[in-house]
Amino acid sequence: MRKIKTFPLDKGLFLSFIFFIFFGLVHIYSSSYIFALEEYGNQLYFFNKQLLFTIFSLIIFYITIKTPWTFIVRVSPWVFFFILLLLILTLIPGLGTKVGGAKRWLRFNSFSIEPVEFFKIIMVFYFARLLSFKDWMQNKKSICIQIFLFFTPVVILLMQPDFGSLVIYLVVFFSLLFISPIKLKWILLGIFSTLTSLITLIIIEPYRLKRLQAVLDPWSDPYGKGFQLIQSLLAFYSGSWFGKGLGDGQSKLFFLPEAHTDFTLAVLGEELGFFGVSFFIFLYTYIIYKGFVIAFKSKEIYKSYIATGLTVVFGLGVYLNIAIELGLLPTKGLSLAFLSYGGSNLLANTIIIAILLNIDRTNKKNTYKKAWG
Repeated sequence: MRKIKTFPLDKGLFLSFIFFIFFGLVHIYSSSYIFALEEYGNQLYFFNKQLLFTIFSLIIFYITIKTPWTFIVRVSPWVFFFILLLLILTLIPGLGTKVGGAKRWLRFNSFSIEPVEFFKIIMVFYFARLLSFKDWMQNKKSICIQIFLFFTPVVILLMQPDFGSLVIYLVVFFSLLFISPIKLKWILLGIFSTLTSLITLIIIEPYRLKRLQAVLDPWSDPYGKGFQLIQSLLAFYSGSWFGKGLGDGQSKLFFLPEAHTDFTLAVLGEELGFFGVSFFIFLYTYIIYKGFVIAFKSKEIYKSYIATGLTVVFGLGVYLNIAIELGLLPTKGLSLAFLSYGGSNLLANTIIIAILLNIDRTNKKNTYKKAWG
């Protein structure tokens, strides 16, 4: 009698995720308790909220892993249009909330959501379908619809404005083009045209130019545009090789703005030092490596596109944040996966890991079926 075969989760990816989830809670408390006590009179204010976000994210994680892959594929077009609608709603006065100069949030009483975090996931499914199935190329009407769908998010992200998410949207698209059968010369032409457009957008917007100048020479405006970057670099510097110890950093004592959100790695650098930060960068890179391995092992091109796209989304979010905090790129409101405070970013990255694990289990199941005939 044949044994019932189970298909366990990829241990490396799963354990890395679990470590980040629980250490993230510790770090968010460490980086936020001073600010929480000063602003809300409760040093556990952000920790308690993040704990609720974490519990909810883990529930969604379990559901996503257990959901049949065919069902995820079937509902993805409907989810795409729903998230796209939420993006549009951010532009409507009274619904969209401006934070950091961009209308990226929808607020409902005490509840708020950042739709673009989830759009980064569902856009991968859209791109994968676009490149895997050519049925939309059968007539001019279908082609026009797809062109409209592709550029609608671009327009919305420009109107918010959310330049960082726009860059991620385009980079993910071109990343998938590179593994598609499309000729390289057309891909390179598209990249050149896109880069020209992005550079033009930077030049014509004074605030983007000022951010770029702040990166090139933050000391030219040390109390203005360069202040946050200078404080971030000072935090990394003061952490030296081994750090001051978890919870003992000073940058979070109102020296470094956004210490528990966009610039949380600087706090980690001060408290755990060069080797501590290097460990977390290694762990992020390991997760990204695992994602690409899952994509490579996927026999179906559609699943391969999905795994590749989601891995690129995750990797871009991580490396762009690190580059910003180290002064290699202009400051932008990008959270660091699992270590920054915030529910939308945490849930979105949790879903990415869950989908990758789902694809991996599906791959193992299909391989087992073929082996047994």
